[in-house]
Amino acid sequence: MNVRVFNSEFVNENVLRVGDPARPIFFLGSESIEAKETIRAGDEKLAGMKVNERAASADLDRLERTDGESFTKKAKQIKEVLTTSVSDKYRNYERPALSAKVKELRASPDAVGRSLTDERLRVLSGLIHRPALPEVAPISPV
Repeated sequence: MNVRVFNSEFVNENVLRVGDPARPIFFLGSESIEAKETIRAGDEKLAGMKVNERAASADLDRLERTDGESFTKKAKQIKEVLTTSVSDKYRNYERPALSAKVKELRASPDAVGRSLTDERLRVLSGLIHRPALPEVAPISPV
């Protein structure tokens, strides 16, 4: 029979009683060195991921800003092309209206068929902004 004897000082330092704060446990040896290396490698990987995340976030902010500026310019173009003395429908056409229309078109099953190509835009713009024809002189009776 194996009998072990512990002194009260050892028991007080090492045995956890209800209500006592927990003390950390440390293991020394080759396993702790490997664990420390794993933790260090994980910390380095995490630091790299944080750098990449900050860079991606900055890129996203830049793209959103550029996208907003692009939508503003396009909305202004649409307003200038479609506003005439006869039709005032597009006078207040702004970026939010264009953004909503783009989302609607992208969700449409026939989005490609409803897209306006640059060539088609040029043709339609030419039809809308035709130069005034010269005035025809009245025909005098003979």
